[in-house]
Parts: sequence; C-alpha cells; structure tokens
Amino acid sequence: GEAHAYSIASAICVSILNAYEKEDIVNAVKGLDFSKSRMRLLNGINDSKVIDDSYNSSPKAAQNALETVSKILVKGRKIGILGHMAELGKKTEQEHFNIG
Repeated sequence: GEAHAYSIASAICVSILNAYEKEDIVNAVKGLDFSKSRMRLLNGINDSKVIDDSYNSSPKAAQNALETVSKILVKGRKIGILGHMAELGKKTEQEHFNIG
C-alpha cells in the first residue's frame, strides 16, 4: 500500500543521510516481511484478488486501505471486509462509524 511506500522511502532517505551503502539499503528493503495481514495481495476464487488488511486495524490504516482500493481499476465490483479496530477503547464505535 501507499503507506508502506512512504515508510520505506523515509527509511531509505535516513539511510542515505547516514552514509549506509546502497547495497545494504537494497538488501534491507528486499528483506522486509509484510506478512502480518497488512495490505497483503492474495489470489481469490474465479480470478479475483483479495487485499488482506485485517491485522488489528486503526482509523488511519482503514482509511489508507480504502483509499488504496479506490485507486484500483476493475471491470467488476469491489467488496470491502474491514478488520476490527480493537484497541480504541471508548472511541471504537465512533471510529467504526466514521470509516463507514
């Protein structure tokens, strides 16, 4: 997702400013693991694609996911199944409403 790209770009800039070797930076980026259900692209049934962003969501993560999906052009329909924002305390209901 776009949020990942900004985070990686920022890390690369800091690495360059701190004189890290280009090869070390490239290897570090190649070694990143986004397997914890954050904007993970999966193959679905009938040639569909699923973007798994279900790992303990937050208002900002849900917003980023919806913005990313809105930019994807498809002939058919898009279906969103959003992860629960579990750690918002008293704000949980209102934040779920806001994302809706």
